Amino acid sequence: MSAENIIDFKNVKLMPTSHRMLALENVTFSLGAGMLAIVHLSEESEYSPLCDLAEGMIEPDDGTVVFMGESWNGMLPWRQGNMRAKIGRVFEHDGWVSNLSVYENITLAERHHTTRSDTEIYGEVKELCKTVGISSVPDQRPDLVGIGVLKKAEWVRAFLGSHSLVLLERPEQGLPDSVLPILFSLVANFLSKQGTVIWTTVNQQVWNNRQIADPMRFVISNGGMRQVGETQ
Repeated sequence: MSAENIIDFKNVKLMPTSHRMLALENVTFSLGAGMLAIVHLSEESEYSPLCDLAEGMIEPDDGTVVFMGESWNGMLPWRQGNMRAKIGRVFEHDGWVSNLSVYENITLAERHHTTRSDTEIYGEVKELCKTVGISSVPDQRPDLVGIGVLKKAEWVRAFLGSHSLVLLERPEQGLPDSVLPILFSLVANFLSKQGTVIWTTVNQQVWNNRQIADPMRFVISNGGMRQVGETQ
């Protein structure tokens, strides 16, 4: 692995455990700092375990996933926790803790893994909320907040702080395409700070976007993940 790589998949194989889950076989790719991979899924109903593997949440049946020079399989649990603090994520299913407010959910990792003051964290959350079009910082439980606001709050949670890697699982899902330029801008800004992004999608506007320069494009099909040109 190059010292510059943030994430490396090396001959990764994972067989599906449900009818929705895509198989992955012999998946090999690397992303360095400041790189974006857009991964196209062919069907709305499909679930790709790619981001779970990238975050070390599941182990491959074969092969190795390396994050910032360390194999997830070789890390002790405490080390895995510390390394996951370097990763932001928008989950395919939102992943909110139901008995915490949206704000507490957004800031949970930042408050736990950093020494930043509450005032500093709140200030960044407020600014990010403004950027994504949320009029005020949500302080209600997730079940009391509208779906559109919740989805944008997931963006805030993913990009809050200083991550090395952000994983976006269909982050545009449930929102009109008119908001995509906001998300493209968030991603472009993160990339400019040498962050790395994996973005899975079924959305053609995401796939064909020109707002973010030079993304790598991949398609997952028949168990393989192949790199393709600018259009599908």
